[in-house]
Amino acid sequence: LRFSSLIIIMANDGIAVSVVYAPWCNIDGFDNISYFKSTVMETIASNILSRTLQIPGDVNILPQSLQKNFSFSHNGKVITVPIESSTCVCLFPANYCDVNDCNRLVTMLREIFSSVRYEETDCIHQFLDSHRIQIVPCVVLSSVAGINFTDTYPLQTINKLTEMKTIPVSEQFTKSLEFYNNFDMIGALRGFSYLLLDEPNHSGALFNSACILHMIGYPTLAIPYLQRVLIQDPNDSITHSFLWALASNSDGFCLSTCMQCYRTLAENGDVAAIVKLATLTGDGEHASHGDPNYARKIYDDMADSFEHKLVDKLGYDAPSRLLQMLQDAMASSDMVGLPVNGSWRVLDLGCGSGLVGRTFASLTGLSTPRESEDIQSIQSTSDDVIEVTETTKLPICLESDRKGPLMVGVDVSAKIGRIALKSGGYNAVLCCDLLDALRLLQPPAAVSQHLVVAADTFIYVGALGKVFQHVRTVLAAMGLFLFTTEHLLDESPEGDAIKPPISTEKEDAVEIAGAVPGWGCQRRRESARFAHSSVYIQQLAARHGFQVLQERGFVLRTEETLPIEGMAYLLMRIDI
Repeated sequence: LRFSSLIIIMANDGIAVSVVYAPWCNIDGFDNISYFKSTVMETIASNILSRTLQIPGDVNILPQSLQKNFSFSHNGKVITVPIESSTCVCLFPANYCDVNDCNRLVTMLREIFSSVRYEETDCIHQFLDSHRIQIVPCVVLSSVAGINFTDTYPLQTINKLTEMKTIPVSEQFTKSLEFYNNFDMIGALRGFSYLLLDEPNHSGALFNSACILHMIGYPTLAIPYLQRVLIQDPNDSITHSFLWALASNSDGFCLSTCMQCYRTLAENGDVAAIVKLATLTGDGEHASHGDPNYARKIYDDMADSFEHKLVDKLGYDAPSRLLQMLQDAMASSDMVGLPVNGSWRVLDLGCGSGLVGRTFASLTGLSTPRESEDIQSIQSTSDDVIEVTETTKLPICLESDRKGPLMVGVDVSAKIGRIALKSGGYNAVLCCDLLDALRLLQPPAAVSQHLVVAADTFIYVGALGKVFQHVRTVLAAMGLFLFTTEHLLDESPEGDAIKPPISTEKEDAVEIAGAVPGWGCQRRRESARFAHSSVYIQQLAARHGFQVLQERGFVLRTEETLPIEGMAYLLMRIDI
């Protein structure tokens, strides 16, 4: 019998052997190690996380006395191990062995494992080396707490690592980093594994282990380490970014393992995990509607560097493009009844750091800091952002008898809202979800608006039916609605135009049935942000009493040298 790999499984005090037969392994150019990584190891890692280990193999060899611990598929080619306590999986390539060789190997390995702890793989190394068995660099130790990855290694290095058990935990971390700095990835990984035996929740060791596993080609095995970090700290944005990079660029076992990880984190109330899971599955409320808490965390974390990154790094200039679009429309159309410069009332949905307020200052006449002025010195009508709750009363500056220009900002993040307020372009900044702000600003109690702006805001909102409904009511007659979206192409991957189904719903329905998630709006897998199609915007405009005056395509921002295509829309409220 020829086979390319031998899998020895120790679970629940038993040993099982599965032989993976790959007749193509002798073909020139076949990479046996890659076969392990892409097929066998990914399968093991995925199933260990569900506490059931399934190993594919053309031959399964199992001592008769241990068969009660395992189950087999109907064709005898899959062995299933129920994981109750600790499981050790050793993978070895075996080029020309027969069944008797396997049985002898099992017998000898049972003798070895009866006297050593699983992590002490130096004994296994000595044994297999003496029998001239080449060792694939992979030993997986799993338990209900997660997966520990170790590696068969030269005996002298293993002895050095064993010495780490005798030094304090604080020094173990430093010593492991030394292995890493010397480009000894496996040595560093084993060092962190020893540290985690003493401190299972050491976030540095967990995160670094995940990084190394990803670097050496085992992304699926990195996931449980990231999960353990995020269970301890759901606000760890770096670890969240790492996990999302794996999920958004993977398929097969790695993707399914990421999804299981997100489910576990979501059950613990992790807001980011809930959003990312909805992005991957397309199911649930969060696949259609943004979560204000998710957006709030993003902008709270980015507040201090937000504008620098957005403008200087990503080339974002949407507010300037929107202003130019408005000015072009005013110059080339017969729009009448609009206020003169310096007397506009403007509502900025998703004001961020105040770019719109400063860009549109010519409309409102509000003072904004010159380059030589300190932004802290500019005075606004309000001393602080207004945290909107169910009992919040309408601020005096927004009441219906208000005269003169007005610029009101809305943002879910109080931290970044304060930056906008200090920029000088705003009379007031409301801290709340934009729908809550629109409800608060409903006439006749509140003064109507000449213009509502939403620059790069709807990427965190999703379905826009309710937004359009409430924006119309806060606008004055012939008021304008100016906004951007990330563009969702109106074509299928095959190049066919997407044609929304004929709707049988009442025309007064707020949202368009079947559009979200779907042809109208959906989350982008690479970013978890929402993109919207032109057809969806046009249909919402017609349904909610708007006329589309202009729409323009442009590059919204550039991320990692890739242009993010956007659309700018100018709508006017009309009588219906």
